[in-house]
Amino acid sequence: MKTKLTIYLINSEYQNEADMLDSEKSVQQQTIVGVGNLYYLHSNISEPSWLDSFFGNTIDKKPFHNATSKAVMLIPVQVENNKRYFAITFGYGASLLNKSAIEERFGLKTVLNSVPANSIRRIAMTEVAGNARKSNEQMPKQSTISDFTLDIERDLLNGITASSDKNSIFSGTIITGSDYLNVSSNSDVNHIRDFLLSIYKVYSKETYKDNFSWIDHIAPVKDKTLKDKLDSKLIEIINAKAETIWMAVPSVIEWENVKGFKYQGDRKNIYTDILIEKVLDSFKEPLTHTEQLRSKKISVISNRTDKEIENWTAYKCLYGEIELDDSQYCINSGEWYKVEANYVDKINNDYSTTRVSDIPFPYFQVGEDKNESDYNKRLANSNTTEFILMDREIIKHGGANSGFELCDVFSRNGKFIHVKQYSGSATLSHLFNQGLTTAELVKSDKDFVAKANNQIAKQCTGKQDFTLTQNHPQVVVFAIISNKNDKIPNIPFFSKITFCNIKKRLEMMGINVEISSITKQSEKGTDSGDNKRI
Repeated sequence: MKTKLTIYLINSEYQNEADMLDSEKSVQQQTIVGVGNLYYLHSNISEPSWLDSFFGNTIDKKPFHNATSKAVMLIPVQVENNKRYFAITFGYGASLLNKSAIEERFGLKTVLNSVPANSIRRIAMTEVAGNARKSNEQMPKQSTISDFTLDIERDLLNGITASSDKNSIFSGTIITGSDYLNVSSNSDVNHIRDFLLSIYKVYSKETYKDNFSWIDHIAPVKDKTLKDKLDSKLIEIINAKAETIWMAVPSVIEWENVKGFKYQGDRKNIYTDILIEKVLDSFKEPLTHTEQLRSKKISVISNRTDKEIENWTAYKCLYGEIELDDSQYCINSGEWYKVEANYVDKINNDYSTTRVSDIPFPYFQVGEDKNESDYNKRLANSNTTEFILMDREIIKHGGANSGFELCDVFSRNGKFIHVKQYSGSATLSHLFNQGLTTAELVKSDKDFVAKANNQIAKQCTGKQDFTLTQNHPQVVVFAIISNKNDKIPNIPFFSKITFCNIKKRLEMMGINVEISSITKQSEKGTDSGDNKRI
């Protein structure tokens, strides 16, 4: 009879079994001679809470009980000249493991080395280049990765379920992999070592690179020891005031409803942005460890009520890039990722070679420009013979609740200009996708073009002096309002991934892409040192 097994590989740095287990759990142990040690907690039998809260004394409670089993077996296997440990969990046994001891993506890689490209049934993914949205997708039949909505440039593959190759050790069965491997096996405790050795040989292969090489581009950092090293390096870089680490709003917000930001420990001031140097000033003691950032609250203040409408920790607001031990890492909304070196070079080169717009964008005047809308009006008025203001001019299309902005400012020479205040990857992802969506609508939908011309006519003084056609736009311009006077905006690595993907798709439609940085300026008319981002 087959048994459904959940198998973990222990990191090779761990050779002491006590270190492989959660030190806070007081486990019992049984040794199976010649195989390994079984660790477990005694199962507790209890009545479910809903018996009292819902039924009270109306029913006989004896038939209803909960019992939770927790067990994990640690099995050493000789692999070539090294001893590697596997952990097989039973019930809720995964909770007994030290999560830092687990070999990351062991199951994922094993599955990808064992399955044909067209045998995928389900995937789990995270959109790391956007708003960190997590999702699961399942197909009614075996499919290829291209049948799912996963974007290999922007999404992280967390888990996969697929049918294994009939000639593999899994004999055409359904297998699931993420950090663990879930598989049905005929192997019992007396034969499990040989099965685990065979699994390790599959895991060690590189055949996944034939069809799934892109999974190596980005990987989440889960190892606690490595996270601690990165956090230590992070503190060092922040204190050195290096430009590779900065802070930003970690989620999409309605800027028109925001008066500013308050930092815990600084009651007097409201800031127009999340400024890392001002956050540091709000600490009573020098910054020495990340717990200070994790406990520091940053609040969003409403311009209507002067009250807090949202908050995050300072750590959650961190972005940037770090090199450690010859490897490249990124922190994005307080989460660490390891990025393949060649992929970093590819994305950075594509982004840095983007054409910089020659439009003379005026400064964003802090105080005068309360939000993007105020700025867009000033931009349009700076050259009324060329620019048409389209910001907040919603074109109803595709259903009662569907509406689109053509762009923020339209240029009569065929450019769609999209403007956004910089505030993290999620906001920039929204900006870049907006540019793609409206360009696709113009190119593909005559009805949308007709509706857009009606809106343009309303915005033109006198009679309409411009007609949009499906030959537009010739150029899409992304202009980012930031605190730094850069020629090309300094944005997070994951935002660069999104931008490069959108840029490629626009260029495939024959549309050129340009980018520009709009610098914030203080009310006195000089660059605001307070707004300099580090």
